[in-house]
Amino acid sequence: MAEHLDLEAKERLHLVEGEDRYHAFTASEHVSRYAAVHSICKGRRVLDVACGEGYGSKLIETWGAQRVLGIDLSNEAVAIAKKLYGTDSVDFRVGDVQKLSECLNGDVDFDLVVSFETIEHLPEPELFLQQLLHFLKAGAMVVLSCPNEDATHDPDLKNPHHDRRYSFESFRSLTEKYLGPAQWLVGAPVSGHANILLGNSQAFEGHTDPGALATQVELGLAMLGPSQDQIEISAQSCTYYLGVWGGTIEQSASVAAQTPSSFVSPWRQLAEISEALKEHIAAHHTQKEENAKTISTLTTRVSFLDGELHLQRQKAQYYAKDLAKTREELTKLQNWKSTLLRASSDNSELMAGNLQEFADSRFYRLWAKSPSMYEKKPVRMLIRLCRVFYRKTQRK
Repeated sequence: MAEHLDLEAKERLHLVEGEDRYHAFTASEHVSRYAAVHSICKGRRVLDVACGEGYGSKLIETWGAQRVLGIDLSNEAVAIAKKLYGTDSVDFRVGDVQKLSECLNGDVDFDLVVSFETIEHLPEPELFLQQLLHFLKAGAMVVLSCPNEDATHDPDLKNPHHDRRYSFESFRSLTEKYLGPAQWLVGAPVSGHANILLGNSQAFEGHTDPGALATQVELGLAMLGPSQDQIEISAQSCTYYLGVWGGTIEQSASVAAQTPSSFVSPWRQLAEISEALKEHIAAHHTQKEENAKTISTLTTRVSFLDGELHLQRQKAQYYAKDLAKTREELTKLQNWKSTLLRASSDNSELMAGNLQEFADSRFYRLWAKSPSMYEKKPVRMLIRLCRVFYRKTQRK
């Protein structure tokens, strides 16, 4: 079970200086959940479930809580919390939030229970929700939050630290089943400006210590302006959901100041990346068109060469047939030679017939047209012999 509940790595803010640098936006996101209970802490006994390294418990004490008890499964986180924020009125214990009775040791009657970004880690969240009711005084309040991972993370990637992912409706249905109807708020990043007293150390000094987030300065007034078209938030597009039971809370914010140039720098970089991407896409399309033309040219060339190859194959077949006929004629010619030699001395009539047949033959006609094709010595001698005998036969 510990592997499901241990809020390690990026799931927990590390407040030991040197491990992580202070990041204003990340800090404001984490503090904003605790800021939700700012106006209801005074004089209450508060249970902070899954408190991490204790910065939220310290803020709750600062905002007027009578006593704060933080519970977390991680021994490391609790040790750091005790070192940094432990006091007579702020205590921390190691414990499994699904077994609260074991780690509270009869310590009950809390006026306020807070648990932020916890339920998504629990294999059996029903056990956690059922137990909460046993540790509340009459009139106590419960404030729970849950991340909207569908809006902040790739939908195809599962967070290895989370047991399940909740939509607003699934989180609302589960919690209200055990705790009853709630007041609902959502968390979201904001864009705006603040009027800051000149010299205020929160804004005019740069901080690197991650533990700096435990020091917050209240602003006298904050106003929420209308959201811009196409970037308005909803329960489906927010960063997290936050439910309140047993009462209501005010809208709140946690902000950190920055220079105008640092604020617009990411947008400028994004615009530059966008322009570079457009140029890359245009170049890609141009290259694609050139490649298409090249492919078309090569296709035409291949088609032409394929036709040429077909023609050459036909010629080869024709020449092969012609060669076979020529070999057949040569065989006949050799037979005529033998016949002529045998009959030359005593059978002029047979000789004349053979010579006439030879004269009418295809081979003789070819030789008459192109004698250079048949210049081999035996053939040449035979042809001469045939011509002599043929002439003699004609004179007779």
